[in-house]
Amino acid sequence: AVREGGILGLYTGFGPTVARNMPMVCFTFTAFSRLKAAYQSRTGKEASGMSSFALGGFAACVACIATQPVDVVKTRLMTQALSNLTPYKGVGDCVARMMREEGAKAFFKGLIPRMIYVA
Repeated sequence: AVREGGILGLYTGFGPTVARNMPMVCFTFTAFSRLKAAYQSRTGKEASGMSSFALGGFAACVACIATQPVDVVKTRLMTQALSNLTPYKGVGDCVARMMREEGAKAFFKGLIPRMIYVA
């Protein structure tokens, strides 16, 4: 990365990473809070350790679905140096080419492994 892009090459994908992580954390904590409140409302008791664990995993999966398109773009930008394909010029070019060449489904590639990883 340093040979090709200098010291700034180490920060390739930084913007998209932040753009993915901020909503991911917000979605996860919001979903967890709402799920815990719904659980308490239905059962009349606080979620136990195991219930909290399951609710947290489900909340993380919800957040994954919501942020997967950004994660795919981020990953492509960060790994494009390893590819023989024409490099992306930036986020906009990556999104446009993905839509044009692969369709909307491309934005959800790798969703299941990511959900398993974060949950």
